[in-house]
Parts: sequence; C-alpha cells; structure tokens
Amino acid sequence: MVIDYSKWDKLELSDDSDIEVHPNVDKKSFIRWKQRDIHEKRERNKQEIRALETSTEVNTELVAWLGRLQDGVAAAIKDKDEDTQRRFLREVPYSLKIARGESRKSRPISNPQAPTYDDMLDSLVEQVLEKIGATATNVEDNASDLAAKYEQEIKEHKDKLNDMLEKGKTRYDELIEERNKHIISEDLHTGFDSTLINKNAATAEPSTSSSSTKTQSIEVINSPEAKPAVSAPASASTSAPAASVAAATDDDDDDPDNIKPSAAALEFSKIPIGEYDAAESFLHKHREIVSEREKDALMMEAFAAQFAGDEAATERIVYNALILQYSATFGPDGIRVFFARVLRGPEHARASFLKDVEFTTNHIKNRCRILSEQEKASGEDEGEAIVQLQPSLASGDNLSVVIPPENSEDENIRKIREAYDTLSPELRTAVESKSLKSVNKVLATMTFEEGEAVIQFFEATGIFDIDGNVYDEEDFKKIQEERAKEAAAKEEVAKEEVKSA
Repeated sequence: MVIDYSKWDKLELSDDSDIEVHPNVDKKSFIRWKQRDIHEKRERNKQEIRALETSTEVNTELVAWLGRLQDGVAAAIKDKDEDTQRRFLREVPYSLKIARGESRKSRPISNPQAPTYDDMLDSLVEQVLEKIGATATNVEDNASDLAAKYEQEIKEHKDKLNDMLEKGKTRYDELIEERNKHIISEDLHTGFDSTLINKNAATAEPSTSSSSTKTQSIEVINSPEAKPAVSAPASASTSAPAASVAAATDDDDDDPDNIKPSAAALEFSKIPIGEYDAAESFLHKHREIVSEREKDALMMEAFAAQFAGDEAATERIVYNALILQYSATFGPDGIRVFFARVLRGPEHARASFLKDVEFTTNHIKNRCRILSEQEKASGEDEGEAIVQLQPSLASGDNLSVVIPPENSEDENIRKIREAYDTLSPELRTAVESKSLKSVNKVLATMTFEEGEAVIQFFEATGIFDIDGNVYDEEDFKKIQEERAKEAAAKEEVAKEEVKSA
C-alpha cells in the first residue's frame, strides 16, 4: 500500500546537523542568527499583509466614491446642464455629497486612526480643480470644457486606484501563499475539547427470585437508605477524575510563561483612567474577567507596554488590572461594592487605591529599567554571528603578513594594493601589526557578512595565510616548512618589485 506523506509537507523541521559554516564562525551563533532571520522575515510579511488589507479597504471604497462622482459629472455633461456643471466646479461639498451617495462608511474599519473618506476626497477634488484651472471666471465662461476635463481627471484617478488594487491583490496572494507554505504557531487552534465525567452505575432492578434471603441481600446493597459509608467510595471515585482534570487545567492557566489575558480583559484595559461608568458597565457585562488570573495577565501586558516605552499605557493597564483585583476581593457583589465604596466613595478610600496604582506602576517601571540595563550590560548582540580567526599551532598569535608594495609595475599587485588601501585604517593597522588578537578585535566590530568578505579577500590575495587544523607534530613541521618557503618567495618578489619601481 502506498503511504501518503503529503500531510507533513507544511512542517518546517530544524536539523542543525546539516548546517555547514566557515571554520572561523561560531556555529551556535550562526544558527541563532538564522532562526532570528526567519522570524523577522515572517514578521515583516505579517506587517505587509496588514498594510495591504488596509490599503485594499481604503482604495475599494474610494473607487466606489469616485465612480459615483464621475457618473454625476458625466450625466450633467450629457444633459448639457451647465448649472449642475458649474455647481460641481464651484462647490466641493456638492461633489462630496454626490460621491458619498448612500455610503455610511466614514473611516476605514481596519484603521480607525486614518483620515475620513470625506477628507481624502476633499483633498483630491481640490487638487483636480486647481489642476484644470477652475477659477470663478473660467467656470462662468467655460463650464462645459472644464466639466469635461474634471470628469476625465476623476476617471484617471479612479483607474490609478484600480491598478493599485490589482497589484496589491497580486502581492497579497503571494504573501499568503508564502505564509501557508509552513505551519506556524498562529495556525494552531483547538480542534476539539471534551471532559469525561464518571457517572454512578445505574440502580439494579430488584430480583423477583423466591429466595427471601437473596432478595433481602440485594435490597440492602442497592437500597437508597443504605448507610453513607457504603456510598462514600463511589462518590469519591466519581469526583476524583473531574477534580484532577480541573487541577490540570488550573496548573496550565497559572503557568506564568503562558498566561495571556482574554479578549474581554484586553478590551477592558483600554478604558481610560477615570471613566468609572464605562468601566463598571463593562465589568457587569463581562463578569468572567473579574479574577486574579486576568489581573496577573494584564500586569504582564503592563510590563510589555513599559518595555515598548508607552508609559501612559502602562499606568492605564495597571489601573484597570487593580480594579479587577479589588472587585474580586470584595466577593460576589464586588463590582458594585468597589465602585460605590472606593472609586465613588470617601476621598481617603479613593486615595488609597490610587496610591496602590502609583506604587505598582513605579515598581514595573523600575523592574523594566533594571532588566534593560542588565540586558545592555550582557550585550544585546550576543546572538549575532561574527567572524574570528583561530590561532594555529604553527604561528600562534603571530601572522605572516606580506603587504603589496605601492607603485608596482605588475598590474595584479597594483590592483591588490588598491583594494588593500580601501580597507579601514583600523584593520590595516591591525594587519600590519601582525597580531592575531588585533585582527580579531577589529573583526569583532564587523557584521558576519563584512567579516567573511575580509577573510575571503585576505585568502585570495595572499596578504596572510589562514591555516587549517593541525593534528600532530608532523603537520606542525610541514606547515612550518611550507610557510617559510612561501614567506621567502613572497619577500623575494616584493624586493624585486621595489627594485624595479
């Protein structure tokens, strides 16, 4: 039977053993760099997808508005209605009214912070009227010609937007296809969820046997009036699995590394400070978020906001998280009690709550500052791959360096010298010092690509050699002899070049 493995096609496996790097590159650093590059590329694609979704929504709506405006102007031209034509050319609000039609959309849903469609079209109409020269005098004398130009400009802008929509759709499909090539964490979801509960065994039917002794025995075992001691083990065994399932669920929810706020809790955290009515109304509709777990999850969000530099969001999230904590503390009717006795209560009660908010906010700020300093001190770029030369048994820390002479008659040597002069002064100084440590110190300041290019340049030009691995004394002697011969030959060539120069 043929086995179908296609269901595994979208799994992206990481096999570090297949990765081959330059001997002078740290393999672990290179693997971390490669992993980070994959995640950064996915994040860029995700942001581009969001941008394309927003632009598609905006452009689709604007095309509809421009289509209605074009139809209105074309109808006025066809009917030779010069009064309506002049109105289009003079009154921008009239053009906006015709373009809007029956549309009730004011802003893009995917980006509420964007300008309104009225503002976008108002700016476009102003530009078009200025381009065609629709002044008060021209409109009065040349209404028909200006209206025709106006209609043509609107049509061109609509065609441009349609072209942008087509290109955006093509790019969007490419990004979605790229994203769907592999399974990522965002694709994971709960397929099904079930809970098993053990039920008590059904009560046995009383026996109709003529044996009074047997009948009496069965009645005693299954009688509802039996002693509690008989039914206790069954009750315990029934509740035990359910209790263990609940305990396992609680353990997962309490994991500090995986705790995430619910969608309702995130929405609640966005309510501005001081909006008592909105906060109380929201909590009455979503009582499930009044819990210690949701409070802890929002505190994690406050840490994230502080790391992002948004101190206003940090204070707002802490404020709302403590509302959840206080409301949960006051019992079943805690929401009403908290808002009545604390936020709307005496001044000292509200001041005590705000003091708690201030203390918690400052604690989060201090912790984030300390963590940032520690991360900076340990080196934020620790995971980046860098190129470093390893000392060999033959030469140790010393490098055998041959600098190409200046003004050489040999064209190849002259090109090598020109390329050598393009290196940074720090790197040239380190090379001329013939110290491996000095060269590595300069290489450490470069990116992986820059360092690798420098190493390849040195290997290709022969300015200094980079030895392979040395395993025993025989290899040591061979390398010493080879390097001595090569160094002597290079020195002779250099001397001849100097003499000829």
